[in-house]
Amino acid sequence: MIWPAMAENVVIVESPTKARTIASYLGRGFLVLSSRGHVRDLPEDELGVDIQNGFAPKWVIRDRRVVAELREKTKSAKMIFLATDPDREGEAIAFDLMEILGNGHRFARILLHEITPQAVREALQNPGQIDLKKVEAQRARRILDRLVGYQVSPLLARVLAGRQFESLSAGRVQSVALRFICDRELEIQDFVPKPYWELSLRFPTDPPFLAKFPEKVEKLEELERIRKILEKAEAVVEKVEEEKVLRRPSPPLITSTLQQAAGTEFGFSPRRTMQIAQELYEGVPIEGKPVGLITYMRTDSVRVADSAIAQAREFIKKAFGKEFLSEKPRRFKNKTRAQDAHEAIRPTDVFRTPESVAPYLRPDQLKLYDLIWRRFLATQMAEGIWIRRKVTVRLGELRFQASTSWMEFPGIGRVLALEKLTDEGVPL
Repeated sequence: MIWPAMAENVVIVESPTKARTIASYLGRGFLVLSSRGHVRDLPEDELGVDIQNGFAPKWVIRDRRVVAELREKTKSAKMIFLATDPDREGEAIAFDLMEILGNGHRFARILLHEITPQAVREALQNPGQIDLKKVEAQRARRILDRLVGYQVSPLLARVLAGRQFESLSAGRVQSVALRFICDRELEIQDFVPKPYWELSLRFPTDPPFLAKFPEKVEKLEELERIRKILEKAEAVVEKVEEEKVLRRPSPPLITSTLQQAAGTEFGFSPRRTMQIAQELYEGVPIEGKPVGLITYMRTDSVRVADSAIAQAREFIKKAFGKEFLSEKPRRFKNKTRAQDAHEAIRPTDVFRTPESVAPYLRPDQLKLYDLIWRRFLATQMAEGIWIRRKVTVRLGELRFQASTSWMEFPGIGRVLALEKLTDEGVPL
């Protein structure tokens, strides 16, 4: 818990780390407390859901010592700001705190999409109410978790008894995902492969190059016909053309794409990725003061604040030059089903470069911050420009194609390690 011992204004968050960060911004006029996660949950030793009575849940206090301490330290508070995470779980924690600590008129809900001094001040100046729809959504999700876990897991245990995986449990999401995987595996097993040939010709020029036949050959008779034509035909360069290949940035990161990118680049599991992102969001000590480095990491929205876009463009212009800026501010559209409750995942300050914060971060924290920083900065950078040269070689009635490509302008390649084009650097 964070001092002072008593205060008229109290802020409650769910994490001690988050509490320390916010307390360092607010000073003596506020008391910042932590609920240490959920204060109420379904009981562990029973189902806790009355299936015969409208699926009514039975909520119990998780840690009475934490609740007693919160009651004691908030009893004289005139205003209690509930600053738990801005999602379903955070909304439910805020609702439970309001009910348990009582006297609802002195409570206000504030949403922190990033933990910076400015964001905290703005949230306190614009308090709101608890979103009961989000609370009900969390309740429904928790009840479903319990119904599936407590009723399907015993069945799974009986099926797997005595086997290597007998300790596995069933989950609300994992069970459905496993069904999809099994259905897909059955489709793979039922697939009947068909043989085909891909043809390439090697021309002994200086340097030598390969030209490919654009179609797959599925019959031996067709393959023999092509061979006979090639034996008699003379190779003629029919066409040479060049085109630009633009390398555009991906949208800014959301929860799913962050997990995918961290898994691909660093081998991080989704759980580890989210744990590190939570640390970067809640605050890391930099020069003796906790600093929230990224925005909230549970989001399905690619929306970015105008102020963040302007700051990114200012940084790019100063660091790389005007030619590396996109022609106009680039904004991405959300998918139809996106909730758009929060911004995309981005640095709270792009001028806080990975190099500048490296001395204060663990290696895994630095890797993830660097990934988020680079992916966000690239969204406001000019496209990379590659040139592709394509050559068509005619042999009788047959045409073979060869190509090569090279970089003309790096653009987003200044901050992103772009995958090589399939024909990049190929001799031609």
